[in-house]
Amino acid sequence: MPRSPRSEKSQIRCQRLNKMLEDLGAQGVTQSDVARRSQIPAQYLTDLKKGNRPVTELCARRLGDAFGVEHRWLLGEVGTMDGLRLGQEVAEESSGSVWLPVFPHPVQGPPRSLAKWDGSSVEVCGAAAARVRAATQPYVLRFGRDDRRGRLQHDDLLLISQSIEKSAEFQVVRHNRTCFLARQVAEGVWQRLVEEKPLAGPVEAVGHVMGIVWAAL
Repeated sequence: MPRSPRSEKSQIRCQRLNKMLEDLGAQGVTQSDVARRSQIPAQYLTDLKKGNRPVTELCARRLGDAFGVEHRWLLGEVGTMDGLRLGQEVAEESSGSVWLPVFPHPVQGPPRSLAKWDGSSVEVCGAAAARVRAATQPYVLRFGRDDRRGRLQHDDLLLISQSIEKSAEFQVVRHNRTCFLARQVAEGVWQRLVEEKPLAGPVEAVGHVMGIVWAAL
């Protein structure tokens, strides 16, 4: 039996994905690079490109997070591709160091696409750079105050991964639409890191501290 014609929305999604891949390719980013960074199997991405599989919201979000594209644009809805990062991170990964955006407060989302980013960056080298390549939407947090327990100090640079790691000592949580550094002191009980005040109400873990990139002297 002949295949049913694809819907107009599916065709638009496929066209926009191919436009994104073409623009990345023009900057030296291969389809394999795209698959690896977005954590989408290479063959699956090929099927998406050919229209043999639908571009789902999950795929659009992964691609959007990896390359700074609004996922709703990939889904054929509103938005633009203006924030596309044309291979910058891929080029950095081929060297011995990685430049990461720096924030004064914990954040959530594609770091370089956030309005809160003022453009400041820090170079991460050596073993820390290797960890960055395995991290999810990493960034560096400049710790603003001393931790009462003495583990962290003012101006320490903390490497943050936006993945959930329950065993991490310090985690990034979202509470009342704001992100904080916190410790989990009991099952379901969170405490803000600096003030050591409990966070009342729903708390969602959205990242964790992977380590200290640079400690204050």
